[in-house]
Amino acid sequence: MKMISGRAGVLVVVLLLSGTALADTYVKGTQVSYSKEINTSSKANESSLYIDEANDTSNENYAEFTCDAGAPIFYLNSSQRLVNRQQFDNEETPDITVAVDGGKPIRFHTWGARSGDKPNLMALALDDKYDAQMLRLFQNARSKVVMSLTRYDKKVLNL
Repeated sequence: MKMISGRAGVLVVVLLLSGTALADTYVKGTQVSYSKEINTSSKANESSLYIDEANDTSNENYAEFTCDAGAPIFYLNSSQRLVNRQQFDNEETPDITVAVDGGKPIRFHTWGARSGDKPNLMALALDDKYDAQMLRLFQNARSKVVMSLTRYDKKVLNL
């Protein structure tokens, strides 16, 4: 997944911590958007930051960082199915390989993501212990972040 960085890396933290009351707002000149959400009962920040794939005009292929109790949660969202139901149920999800600025690839184990109480076969999440590391990769990137994984049908997906 070729994604923007540089300015966007700094924006990742600023927007997740921002008090701005805007929803689904694009940052001009970037592939970054965000939605600001505060839980009305707990007052917890549940905002999200989205970084679109560089060549995607559908806004369906993107990295997402969601704030949860002050910590980032990472999701990879795709317009294509990433896992089948059996893989999801058996927790046999593909690893994501991430390369920043053409550097050495780093491999992350994933988990199936859910939309409410239903499996979302078009999204993956990381082990909780790697969410902050993924955020740092995006923050420190100078030119691009490239992600790849092998989908359920054995086709390699480069995003």
